[in-house]
Amino acid sequence: MEVLPALIITTALFGMSIMQPVMADAQEQLALVTSNEAESSAIENGSEAGVRQKVKENIDAIKSYSSEKREVAMQRAKAALDDFDIRVDEMGKQIEEKQAKWSEAIKTKKQRMLDELGDEREEVGKHYEGLKHSSKEAWEDTKNTFIKTYRQLEHKYQIDKSKEYRDDGSMNRASD
Repeated sequence: MEVLPALIITTALFGMSIMQPVMADAQEQLALVTSNEAESSAIENGSEAGVRQKVKENIDAIKSYSSEKREVAMQRAKAALDDFDIRVDEMGKQIEEKQAKWSEAIKTKKQRMLDELGDEREEVGKHYEGLKHSSKEAWEDTKNTFIKTYRQLEHKYQIDKSKEYRDDGSMNRASD
């Protein structure tokens, strides 16, 4: 029973020096949860540019994390992937709403586009899993591979998103 008072005294003596790393991680995780809530709200409110910026921040932040910050890096990676999935689902819904007015050729192109995004998303998901299981020695390579493949996926999404078809089937490209 004397161990508990000794632990309390030891903790009090070392105080913040012991708790600072724990507190910093807790603050970082709280900030991440708050930012994820803001991202979800931005997605629901249609702020695509705001979501893209937040996803970019998440991916850029992952780059700076060492293997000791794996848990926070994983949370940021998951948030980026979850946001991507929401945006692709929304794109799919928009395509579904418009497809009755399109020719079979346009419907086929749009379905192929969604399938390709799905395939690439699956590949990035494998690299996400690699982040979970990589050794300390492999962390940097694994992390950089995830970031690279995620950025390629995001780039493809932006290109595909810019390809809009009018009701008459003609293409209206915002940018390409």
